[in-house]
Amino acid sequence: MDCGSGVTLVGQGNDTVQITFPNNYNYTDIYVKANNGCGSSSNRSVRVRATPETPLPISGLASGICNGITSYTVPSSPTAISYNWTLTGPGTILTGQGTNNINIDYPNTFISGKICVTITNACATGSPRCLLTSKDIALSEQPQDFQTCNSTQAMFSVGALGMNLQYQWRKMVLH
Repeated sequence: MDCGSGVTLVGQGNDTVQITFPNNYNYTDIYVKANNGCGSSSNRSVRVRATPETPLPISGLASGICNGITSYTVPSSPTAISYNWTLTGPGTILTGQGTNNINIDYPNTFISGKICVTITNACATGSPRCLLTSKDIALSEQPQDFQTCNSTQAMFSVGALGMNLQYQWRKMVLH
């Protein structure tokens, strides 16, 4: 059976079909429902892709990067044969090229860069997902205001993203 656009379907009416796709397609949705003399099921569908999806967001350190090794990962794709990671700026991919998880060694000269990853399946390579990276450190949590009585202690904490962080606290003039 010719389904249009060069797609052929063999096995209509059965619980299994064979579908042949043309050379120039990107993706299509396949729908199926079951019928009998009393009614029909609801439709079920699946998306078939020639070009792999863009990877989901990259997890890993984006700021506070300084002279060391850090890991980056994307969720795995069921259709992936391999993952291709690239970086701009100083740094070396130590391990993981071809997988969904890499380790990068950053030199102390690192200022900023970009990490990108693409997914390759049996047919093609998809669009890249990128993460901008920087040596700049940013506090991710602000210390909370606090009231205390004379001669008591108070505890404060902050959160920051970065490698090998040390914190410097100071107080202003007491009033």
